[in-house]
Parts: sequence; C-alpha cells; structure tokens
Amino acid sequence: MKLSIILLMFAVLCASCTSENPEMEPACTPEDYVGSYSGILNCGLFQENKTAQVTVATPNTINITIDGEITTCEVQECMIIIPEVVLNISGVPVTTTGTGTLEGNTLTLVQTASAAGGNVSCTTVLMK
Repeated sequence: MKLSIILLMFAVLCASCTSENPEMEPACTPEDYVGSYSGILNCGLFQENKTAQVTVATPNTINITIDGEITTCEVQECMIIIPEVVLNISGVPVTTTGTGTLEGNTLTLVQTASAAGGNVSCTTVLMK
C-alpha cells in the first residue's frame, strides 16, 4: 500500500513538471521575433519611418537588419539585449547600447547614445 501511494505521488510530481506547464516555458523564443516589421524611429524631435527584417542567428540570438545594418542581439525570453557599440563620429567616441521587447506583433527597440557627457535616447516601434 505504501509503495502504491509513493508511486502515485511520484507520478503526480512528474506530471506537474512537464513542459505543458506554461510557467516553465520561456515567454518568447528567437523564432517568435522572425519576420518583417515597419514603424517609426523617434529621437526627440526627429522621426523617421523604418523597416526591419529579423532572422534567427543562433538558438539564443537574432539578427535585426535596419537600413542594411545588421545587429546581432541576445534574446532573454521577451527581452532583447542590444550590444554596446562604440562609434567614432568626427573624432568623438559615441557609445550606443539598448534593449528591446516583443509584445504580440509589436517590437520596441530603445537605444541610448552617449558622447561627451550627453545622452540621447531613441525609440523605434515596429509592427509585424
């Protein structure tokens, strides 16, 4: 009798740990981001229409192509980590970094550029 109770408890425990439990599965995978997007880049008073193409690079990264520039970003569930890049613009080092989120068909990218003690933040909202 004890053995059957232990086996029943073990079966219930195993069933509760399967991948069918939505709390155990990641909210987003790189495949969720794949597609063509269009939207608007907003940097304060400056706005510009943008299109983007997103493809899977590795099991944990995606490539985002905007204006022919490809950026490989790490995917952490429904957050994108845009890597830090240092650009040399007219002899001034400009550091950019950012994050992104996916909510339904909306991809939002927030990037900050820092140079000479000042920061500029830009947001790009793209729809699939």
